Parts: sequence; structure tokens; C-alpha cells
Amino acid sequence: MSVKIVRAQEPNTGRIIVVSDIHGNIDCFGRLMEKVGFSKEDTLVILGDFLEKGPKNLLTLRTMMELDKNENIHILGGNCEIIWQFIKDSSLDSWFLPYSLSKKSLIEEMCNELFIEIDINADLKQLKKSVASAYQRELRWLEELPVIMETDNYIFVHAALVSEKLEQQSFFECVKTDG
Repeated sequence: MSVKIVRAQEPNTGRIIVVSDIHGNIDCFGRLMEKVGFSKEDTLVILGDFLEKGPKNLLTLRTMMELDKNENIHILGGNCEIIWQFIKDSSLDSWFLPYSLSKKSLIEEMCNELFIEIDINADLKQLKKSVASAYQRELRWLEELPVIMETDNYIFVHAALVSEKLEQQSFFECVKTDG
């Protein structure tokens, strides 16, 4: 999987505010933005993992998609945003159902919104087809997220860089490093 890199200008005024690991807690994120007094003069960089494990993943996703329309807000993907791969890649099917059955997952919320009941006997192919069809825009947006942002003075990434050359980074090292 290739690494998408975005280049951005640093602001002439305001602050650079960096947030990571929102994990579906859009209410807490909102309170944080109020507390730091985020304004249009500031630049906000969200370093991924804004989904999963929290109470409002689908709302968080839709909010991030709206925020991404602002030129002073930059959103990068982390390991929790690669959920689109579960839908596209059948080699991950052994992970897909257990993940979908877990509470506080994006797929679980999508299925709830579609009135699809997930259980151990679910037709995986049909479930994936339904989710892919209903959430094309959201899944495409997740798939197209950059994982590295470079400015004149900073490089932003969710997990790690393993090479001096940004173009040679491993996608998975950029989004998840356990070592």
C-alpha cells in the first residue's frame, strides 16, 4: 500500500494545534477545541485514530469529513482509519466478523444505521456489499486520507517514520508501530 503525503503551508498567524486519538469521542473533541480556543487563525492537524473504540464513530467520521473542507484543518489517517480495507480485501475476512461484532466499531454503527443485524452466522459477503454500497463516500474518503503531512519545519505522522525519505515509508509503520 502506498503512502500518501500532503504538503502544507505553515500559518503566518495563529497556532498549530495537533490532536490525535479522538477514538470516536466527538463530544470530548468538541470540548477540547473550545478549551484551547481554536479559531480560523489557527491550524489544526488531526494525526489519526479519530475512529474506533468510542461512542460515536459514525458521527465522528462525518464531522471529520466536514472539517476536512477547511484549508486550515488537516486530517491524517492512523491505524484505526484503515477499516475500508476490511470491506475491500477478502483476505481480511477472518478479522472482519469479529471486528464487526465488537461494540464501539464503525462497522457496527454502520450496520445499526442500516438496520443490519450482525451475528456469528452473518452472510459476510452480503454484509460487506451492503456497507460498501451505503457508505461509498465515507469509505472512499478514508481510503484517500494522507498519512504524512510535511511543512517547511515539521513532519506529521500518526506512528513512525522509518526512513529519511518520506516517499519510501512503509504505510503500516506510518500508521501503527508496536516496537
